[in-house]
Amino acid sequence: MKFIDFTSKNRKNTIELLLILAVVGIVFAISLLWSVKPEVYARDFLPENTVFYYEFNDIDNLSQDKYGLFDYSVPMSHAERINEILAEQIVELEGLIWFKVENVEESSYLIKLSDYTDGLLESLRANHPDLYYNRLSKDILLISELESIANNPTKVVVGRFNVNYIAKGINIYVDLRHTPEFLQKLTDSLSTTVSDPRVFINLSDNNINIYQTQYFDDTNKFVEQSDLYTYARQPKDFDFAIGTSQDSTLNFRKFISQNILLAIFDSLPYHNLSLDDLETYFLEESIVWQREDAWLIAKKEDWQPIANQFAKTFEVSEHKKLLPDGTLYIEYVESGTPAVTQHQYHAQSYWQIDGLHGWQVDLVYYLSNDEDMIKEIIDQGTLLGDSLADCSQGKEYYINDFMILDPNELPEGDLRAYLNSKNIKQLNMFGYFNHVSTGILICE
Repeated sequence: MKFIDFTSKNRKNTIELLLILAVVGIVFAISLLWSVKPEVYARDFLPENTVFYYEFNDIDNLSQDKYGLFDYSVPMSHAERINEILAEQIVELEGLIWFKVENVEESSYLIKLSDYTDGLLESLRANHPDLYYNRLSKDILLISELESIANNPTKVVVGRFNVNYIAKGINIYVDLRHTPEFLQKLTDSLSTTVSDPRVFINLSDNNINIYQTQYFDDTNKFVEQSDLYTYARQPKDFDFAIGTSQDSTLNFRKFISQNILLAIFDSLPYHNLSLDDLETYFLEESIVWQREDAWLIAKKEDWQPIANQFAKTFEVSEHKKLLPDGTLYIEYVESGTPAVTQHQYHAQSYWQIDGLHGWQVDLVYYLSNDEDMIKEIIDQGTLLGDSLADCSQGKEYYINDFMILDPNELPEGDLRAYLNSKNIKQLNMFGYFNHVSTGILICE
């Protein structure tokens, strides 16, 4: 046999062997994937008709009585009840959900255990015969005051209980049409601002996250975050900042204009602006920063054509005229547009009209009554998006509107008094959305 024939045949056999091994490897890998069971969560067993649940994610720190939003003793009493029921098994507790279903006053609980002890159900039934029990999976236990709930667990995972899920702190879900009494004060403040009665609330060490699920089946209808929030530069130090977009709610704009902007701008030279003027110029897809008496506004529209409406002085021209009796008089006529002065600073050009200064970069136009603020963002302005990311808990959010402020800079009122009573030094509040949820995130 010729050497070339020998090597050709062996090469063919080798290729066939490699192909067989590859196929076997793929089949083995697929079998491994099928054999790995997905992790099961307690929330996967919440019934479709759940109208309220309260989930403790951090068992070692069950109480989050930091913000005083409601009477925490109520959910804590249910945590203590489960502690009593499980007795020595409480050390295995990893997660707890207290929940209620529609038109039922009785409570039910979903419990996740790190280690399930044989004979636990028998022990629970013997020691607490007034309750009903069902082991739903290897480490999930259902306890209920109603036999019908314990014996008929849901067989379908409800999507809205898994969307935008936050695996830390305390999670609350409430249907505002069936609010528990201890949450009534909190939900009353939400009822006029939400589009859907089903609301989720997450409380963690430094955040309050209030959100609702939403779906965009048609991606063409989904509007992403404004370029303004992506490219806007902000000054290093400021007393407060407020941002609005085309999706900002009317209630948010009214609250900002009446409680914050009017109080600030009333002390500035432009006090003659009406509430409509404020909303038009300052609250239509814009960002406002304020530092003592100075302010800076960013928009996607050129400020220069409308800056004359804010100017205090105008150029005038003299016109000599005669009265009917022949008396000569001089009439001073406003030129219509104030003088525009151009300035150069660090290779950047900015303009001045009266006491106003404007600059444009990266599709964003800035207007300020303080020249130093313009120079500051030219020099070292940080991107607004960087500061927004610090509050987002690792989630991919688009920002609708936001407010960053020192409570002491707020006008006197209930909001300022509440924030000071909770010793909150700085409040960061963002209205956000993504493809599956929309909400408000409040951070310190």
